[in-house]
Amino acid sequence: MQDLLSQEEIDALLHGVEGAFSAADDAEPEQREVVPYELSGHRSLQRGAWPGLELVNERFARQLRSSLFKLFNVEMAVSVDAHQRISFEDFQETLNTPSSITLLSCAPLTGKVLLVLDTHLVFKFVELFFGGSSGPARIAGHQYTALEQRVIDLFLTEVGENIAYAWRPLVAIEPQQTGAETLPRSLSDFSPDEPLVVCSFQLGEGGSGGQLQLALPYLMLAPLQDRLENGLASNADTASTYWRENLHSSIQATRVTMSCSVNSEPLSFRDVLNLDVGDIIPLDSSSVMLQANKRALYRASLADLSGGLSVQLQGRIQQ
Repeated sequence: MQDLLSQEEIDALLHGVEGAFSAADDAEPEQREVVPYELSGHRSLQRGAWPGLELVNERFARQLRSSLFKLFNVEMAVSVDAHQRISFEDFQETLNTPSSITLLSCAPLTGKVLLVLDTHLVFKFVELFFGGSSGPARIAGHQYTALEQRVIDLFLTEVGENIAYAWRPLVAIEPQQTGAETLPRSLSDFSPDEPLVVCSFQLGEGGSGGQLQLALPYLMLAPLQDRLENGLASNADTASTYWRENLHSSIQATRVTMSCSVNSEPLSFRDVLNLDVGDIIPLDSSSVMLQANKRALYRASLADLSGGLSVQLQGRIQQ
């Protein structure tokens, strides 16, 4: 050190370092406002935080009404409740035992979705499917029979298609069933503190019904947060596509009366008065017209199917 710096230069450097530390010690620390952070205050997601998710839920509810009518030939009311953010452990505590719990994968999104039907709703579906009245639901200790599970499976097939339809403007997903449970305590795919976004739907007909819930992992929705916050209404093409698909689906679900008219040779009034039991009137089976709401749509011919009278389509009538 003596070879490079003189003693005066060394003293000057040491004095400067000491002065810098002294000035730093004497300066008052910067005052910052302390903002309290409440961990428990972020457990619920307020309605309106994700308008895109609300629009998806409305699309799902509308499509679900059409599916319920197709399955049970009954108009069922479907209402959307506010979605909320809750931990898996707390959500698990709200479920009845038993409940119909289905796990769905929704590629390309990661994670699994819980689709929950309460037992009251399952009993209502069975009543509508087979007719009659099941009376008050006896939930305690009840295990679903093969017939009840069959009705559940038919409904779940429709729900999977409805979910894909509802989410299409946001992201194209392919719901696939990966598991099923009836006991909430048997679920092991989630950690107790994992946050879920729960979307609830109330289904009812004739004063009875139940609840359907979709519990989506928060981490599954995180990559879509911008779209969920911005909503879907701002995209004119998406809105146009939605109404077109919704109208197309509603028209296809409309029931029409089909009828078949068979032409015959004209008879005089005298011949009609002379008709007797056992008389045969010849008909031209080659000119059968299949009608929908009294409008001719198809040319057809009479045929025999397993010993019963049937109609075989020959071609469509150009309108």
